[in-house]
Amino acid sequence: MVYVGMTSVPKEITVNNLASFLHTKGIGIIWIGAVFGPVLVVLGVAEEKAIHLMLGIGLLLLVLWSIIEGFKALRYHSKSKFIASAFVPIVSIAVGTVFALIQLTKLN
Repeated sequence: MVYVGMTSVPKEITVNNLASFLHTKGIGIIWIGAVFGPVLVVLGVAEEKAIHLMLGIGLLLLVLWSIIEGFKALRYHSKSKFIASAFVPIVSIAVGTVFALIQLTKLN
């Protein structure tokens, strides 16, 4: 048994708890990546900075993987995972693209 945090009640870390924890953190990164990925790609192309371009493409690939997983979850009737993994990232990419276009007009 492993103690987690400063609680006096022992909490056992299982594979399911760890997978759930990593999924929760991963969804947050995917949502942030969906918004900032297009912005980093635009900045990388406009200012010719390879690190921005690579980071933006990496985030967008991660988001694409998440969207595919979300549609797989919908096939198994998991609507909450579909919303978290596919619907929100698609909407966030749209918001990020609009934000990227606004930044592009400011750069020119």
